[in-house]
Formats: sequence, structure tokens, C-alpha cells
Amino acid sequence: MLDIGHMLILRYGTFGDVSLLSQEQIDDLSLPAEPDWLVHYEPSKYSDIRERVDIDQFRAPGFFDDVSVILISKNNEYTPEVVWVRLDEMMEGGMVFRGQLLNEPNADFGVHSGEIIQVFYVENEGNRFLVSGNGTNSFEP
Repeated sequence: MLDIGHMLILRYGTFGDVSLLSQEQIDDLSLPAEPDWLVHYEPSKYSDIRERVDIDQFRAPGFFDDVSVILISKNNEYTPEVVWVRLDEMMEGGMVFRGQLLNEPNADFGVHSGEIIQVFYVENEGNRFLVSGNGTNSFEP
């Protein structure tokens, strides 16, 4: 599937009883000691983001790097919209993230699926939000 640009990701809950393979089964199947995708999916740079329990409420079930973000128009032209972003970097003491926009917004916010956007962690009146101001470098609640 990779040859044609597709990838299949299955959630753990899709399967019934799952058990680890024995070393004999691993050897019989000529499997590598570590899956090749582990290099891409478990780099240490993600560990700080993945350990943030305060953003767990925004994570997609089964996809711990994907979070829901409120996308806000610079000029308040459009109603704020919730989009999905795959986080890949944390900056400014954990108050700013960088990530890839995973879906196309319904309104024209000036950003599109696949683009890298900044996401801001905002606490306001005891509530927490992840927001993006479509290309702005700061966000004021």
C-alpha cells in the first residue's frame, strides 16, 4: 500500500483478543526486532507532548498525537470551527505547539489540510482551550 501512497492504521479496539507473538513465531515470520514504523512514530521529541495530561481532553481516542483545536478567524469573519491537528513540537514552555492540520476547514480561514499551524494552549476563567489564529504568531483570549 505504501507504493501507491496509502497507509492502513487500525485502532486497538478493532481487534478481539490480541496476544504477543512468541520468539519462535517472530523468527518463523522473519519479523524484525523492531517494526520499521517505530522510528517514525516513537521519536523522543514527541515524549514531552505525549506526557502532557492537561491536554488529554483534546486528544482523539486512539490517536494520542491528534488533538481538537478551535480555529479562529483573524477578523472574526467566520464562526470558530473545531479542526484536528497532529502535534509535533512544543515551544514556549508548553504554551505553544506546532502541528499539521489534518482536515480541511469548512470556512476559508486561510489554512488548508496538510499545512503546519501554530496552536496555543489558553486557560481562561478555569477553562482550557487549544486554539489557532490561522497564521498569527500570538493569541489573546
